[in-house]
Amino acid sequence: MLRWTIGDENFFQAIRNYLQDENLANGYSRTENLKSHLENSSGLDLTEFFQDWVYGEGFPSYFFEINYSEDGTNINVTQNQSHYSVDFFEMKVPLKFVNYNNTGNDTILVFENTFTEQNFEIDFITNFDDVIFDPEHKIISNYNFIETNYTKNNDIIFNNKIAFFPNPVKNELNIQFFEKRNFKKLEIKNNISKVIRTYENINSKFFKIDLSDLKSGIYFISFINEENKITKKFIKN
Repeated sequence: MLRWTIGDENFFQAIRNYLQDENLANGYSRTENLKSHLENSSGLDLTEFFQDWVYGEGFPSYFFEINYSEDGTNINVTQNQSHYSVDFFEMKVPLKFVNYNNTGNDTILVFENTFTEQNFEIDFITNFDDVIFDPEHKIISNYNFIETNYTKNNDIIFNNKIAFFPNPVKNELNIQFFEKRNFKKLEIKNNISKVIRTYENINSKFFKIDLSDLKSGIYFISFINEENKITKKFIKN
């Protein structure tokens, strides 16, 4: 996470300087010696980082509420901590907006998260099927969740409060909606975007799909209504 915080160039320069520090040769080194080299290389004050990640305990959990409309997109970031020794982990948080049909249109945005319940306003992002937090695993975190709402005329007409498990799946995929939803169609596609299963008029909060006859591989499941769709990836063992 230090590389993510200060950048690769600064990080590796600091490590080289640290290893070549004549004042530390053939002697003892302390955490503060490494911190000093990292700060000198990056020009950043890393006191808060070391208090949180080195001397503190636990990890952050993130909840993202993404509200998008024709006027723009609002992202609200809430952070919880697993241990009382850290009141907040100040971090850059990346979100990847994914288009499964055209990976060249994927967009990664990075936000400076400095307090909980923080809001970010961005231009409207179109044609994305999913939002992934920390796609390159830069941050130590767990129990993260993203809720996406599409708003039209100040009414929420679509959101992604859906859980499906287990993933990877061997035989039976469980799908649960956190509120009752009416979907016109549910589609399952293989990794070349060919539709291999279709289910009509989904109006239950919980149901199961038998996938025992599918070959092992990567698949995509789409929940579709009149306004939009949610697409998620799962793995069949």
